[in-house]
Amino acid sequence: MKRVLIVEDLPQVAEHLKGLLGREKEVQVTGVMDQADAAVKQASTEKPDVVMIDYFLGKKETIGVDVAKRIRAASPGTRIIVVTIPQKPVPPRPDEGIDAVFVLPGGANELAQALWEGPAGVHYLLAPPRPEQADLVSVSDLPNALGLLAQAHDHVIVDVPPRLGDDALGILDASSTILLVVTYAPPAIATARAAIETFQMLGYAKQKPILAVLNRSDESGDMSRGALEHALGVPIAAEIPTDRKRVEGSLAKQEPLVVTDPTSPVGQAFVQLAAALVAQKRK
Repeated sequence: MKRVLIVEDLPQVAEHLKGLLGREKEVQVTGVMDQADAAVKQASTEKPDVVMIDYFLGKKETIGVDVAKRIRAASPGTRIIVVTIPQKPVPPRPDEGIDAVFVLPGGANELAQALWEGPAGVHYLLAPPRPEQADLVSVSDLPNALGLLAQAHDHVIVDVPPRLGDDALGILDASSTILLVVTYAPPAIATARAAIETFQMLGYAKQKPILAVLNRSDESGDMSRGALEHALGVPIAAEIPTDRKRVEGSLAKQEPLVVTDPTSPVGQAFVQLAAALVAQKRK
């Protein structure tokens, strides 16, 4: 029986690797570590037969290679496999602790080819152009796809459908932050509150931050931001003011406001929203 230790900081990818290894009768997964120092310590103590290390551990290529070197020094008999994606090929380098390379399967090539690069270098994965093509994507594929995208990108933002079907729940399960768009309109507040209560029943509130972004923030009526936060029970990450002319022009030209008009109030609001989400991820 081969004892395998997985070193992976993305839960979706770790589960995918465990699933693949679980099909092998002669393989036993002894653990999953998401921190470099803890992984080296466990490998040094238990000396597993094989360690599979994410090449992008901590979002930096150098960390995965460094962990491989440290484990090789601490446990020379352990074979080390680096896990990567097709866009980032890695050659085996036994002298640096890399005995073999495993390229993630599960549509990684197709996923990379489906990405469209838009303004400012942002990549987009668009919805299938035909309904029958959407049926080819199973719910179980979604978390793995998000994991593959997260391997090659600093941030992955998913526009979830308004209904909470299996596909939306799969995406929410794999997410690290949930962001709700709301306005001061009573129906929008009621809908947002119902969604938040559902998220709480599903246990998301204990697992990840739930934030709101206030659209058309200058159309408040008699309600204040504080009153809205109290009604929702979640903090507002940013406020987007009304600017129909600029927004409609941006949509018509298919050019983001943060690129074409970054100094406008609405452009600045989107910049502040991005900064808030980045800060939340670091936190």
